[in-house]
Amino acid sequence: MESEQGHRITATTYRLYPNATSERRMLATLEHCRSLYNRLLADCKANAIEGICQKSMFEMDAEVKRVADGDPGMKRTVYSTCLRDVGRRVFNAMRGCGWNRNGNLEHLPRFKSGHRYRSFTYRTNQGFGFEGDAIVLSKIGRMRCRGRRPPKNAEPRMCTVKLDARGHWHATVVYRIPDIKRGWTGFEGPAYAVGYDLGLRDVVTSSEGEHVVCPEFLRGPRDEVERLQRVMSEEERGSPRWERARRRLAVIHHDVHLRRKGFFDRLAHDMTDGRTVIVMEDLSPKRMKERDGTPAAVRDKYTEANWGYLTRRIGFKAEEAGSRLVLVDPRYTSRTCCRCGHVVQSLPLSQRTFSCGSCGNVMDRDWNAAINILNRGLGVEAVRKENGRRGRQHGC
Repeated sequence: MESEQGHRITATTYRLYPNATSERRMLATLEHCRSLYNRLLADCKANAIEGICQKSMFEMDAEVKRVADGDPGMKRTVYSTCLRDVGRRVFNAMRGCGWNRNGNLEHLPRFKSGHRYRSFTYRTNQGFGFEGDAIVLSKIGRMRCRGRRPPKNAEPRMCTVKLDARGHWHATVVYRIPDIKRGWTGFEGPAYAVGYDLGLRDVVTSSEGEHVVCPEFLRGPRDEVERLQRVMSEEERGSPRWERARRRLAVIHHDVHLRRKGFFDRLAHDMTDGRTVIVMEDLSPKRMKERDGTPAAVRDKYTEANWGYLTRRIGFKAEEAGSRLVLVDPRYTSRTCCRCGHVVQSLPLSQRTFSCGSCGNVMDRDWNAAINILNRGLGVEAVRKENGRRGRQHGC
């Protein structure tokens, strides 16, 4: 959720139930968009290899219009803003490529096969709308949908239609609504603030001493995933058996994604419920996962922990509830005593208990870190340092 000059941007996903005619039209729209994407990408790749500057967004829109005018079937089947969105996707994909120090062009985007291009987008609030419990998509038709009702005074801004691995259709509608959140007016007391330490074994540990263990979402289907991966490696790419294994593997990963998403959505609700201030670490899971020497098993645990998604969901929930999310520097939160502020020299990950050599405090390391995160977010640590500085100045 983002803010936009007195408004908030939020999104709602609906399950679509098209009839045979509507589904045939949506599949045709996907195929035309995929064909246009590959055609535009081929031109951009050729320009990049020859050293020609990439097209601007304005030039990309003109190229899309030229291609659509030359293909009557595409122009008749696909709404104009959906075609413009294809040009935007190619433009954004080409922004990531460049020349390395060896003079080789790298990070070129790939062409999209049928099972890799699964969505199309109405970029403006035109081309789609709602009629009761149904959604109307331009050049596709009216179809029944199911999902959460939009907020009051919500203005639809964009709609993305997607086909998932199970063959189900979904529409994600972006709304702009007036910003009526209460806003944070001040800290009301310790019962309304909480600090959270993020981990791999215990995905969350609160400053109140609560631990939440991260489930292993792939533990059940792991054997089936490995078997399907072996089938795909042994069979010829594109053969019927290879395609069946690919589809089954996509369904398994989609189900795992839904279970993981549901778990972290519920966890984010529980972590923000009744709290005025939520303090967390400002972590970069992607950089931590890509560090040299990180074992593959640990990288998988980073994926399971899903810290980035959890932090974003807590931010959304806090904004909706009028609470405040504070992100703090995570350095030395595990090695600092939450009672006296003493910093121990080393604390290996295998040592799960924190022991302070200064005041004798002994407690769980994650709980100690969560309390330090809370204190750092509320400024207690800054007050302690300032008092210590003044004491040294007065010879105390």
